[in-house]
Amino acid sequence: MKEKTYSNYSNKKCPPEALLLLLLLLAAVLLPGCSKDLDYELPYVGEKLVINGTLSPDSVVSLRVSKTMPVSGDFRSNLRLADAQVAFFEEGVFLENLLHTTDGTYRSSSGFKPIPGKAYHVQVSAPGLATAETLPERVPFPPQVGYYAFEEEIKSMLNNVPTRKLTLEILDDGSTTDFYNIHMQQYYKGAPITAPAFYSDKFLEAGDPCGFLGNGNEFNLSDICFNGNAYTVNIGVELHGTAVINNEQRNVDAQQVVVRLRNISRDYYKHLESNYEPNGIELAFSGQNIIYSNVKGGFGMLAAYNEQKIIIQL
Repeated sequence: MKEKTYSNYSNKKCPPEALLLLLLLLAAVLLPGCSKDLDYELPYVGEKLVINGTLSPDSVVSLRVSKTMPVSGDFRSNLRLADAQVAFFEEGVFLENLLHTTDGTYRSSSGFKPIPGKAYHVQVSAPGLATAETLPERVPFPPQVGYYAFEEEIKSMLNNVPTRKLTLEILDDGSTTDFYNIHMQQYYKGAPITAPAFYSDKFLEAGDPCGFLGNGNEFNLSDICFNGNAYTVNIGVELHGTAVINNEQRNVDAQQVVVRLRNISRDYYKHLESNYEPNGIELAFSGQNIIYSNVKGGFGMLAAYNEQKIIIQL
């Protein structure tokens, strides 16, 4: 048997694994010593009220009240307020005080639902905080659909799965400036499917006067490009994706598609647009993103919309 020999420790070369470990240990020791405290204080305007809610003729008035927190604060803190006074107004006339239900949510005790064409605002006060007030938000009238079709099979721009084209005609008389939000959701046995949809007419991006893409299968349009006429949009909808069935994620084919067409307020449109997140090369040219708010003396958003829902069985 050949005898193994061992070289002297002083002449032994360090194997690559040991060398990597040594470098990591040195980095762990040296890097903290290279850190430097920057004499820069992150901006903070102090504690302010935050008001968020949406107004719709289909829902009882409800909104949430919370407060701001400094960047250095504990993110586990519960910022929602249960001791605020929330005054609700219609066309500048006081209607009622909304009552706290749970977790910072305030709701109309009378079951009041907003009326299309009328403007609403709230005034909120809370101990130790400056009063905040939303700008008047007018509830739109319902959107009008001329026709829709969902029969044509097309090739998806994204995946090699069954896909159909939704053709949707929106009637717009041009007498007012209107904004629209289209949301697509596919379902299997009542469970939502994670499957994309894509706007096939053109590429929409922030800054485009015609509209921009939203989060998920959401498309936002301004009637500035409608020219006072009916406007047709074409959206590709994939019909295969994943859904959670009995706590198990499965690949399934859609049995139902629900289209929600909303006529949304201008403030709601601007708020959604400010949440637009560019990607790819757009990211290199994007500036500071400031979330749009219509709250005076605080932050947040009181939005308004009116919805028409289309249910398509497959």
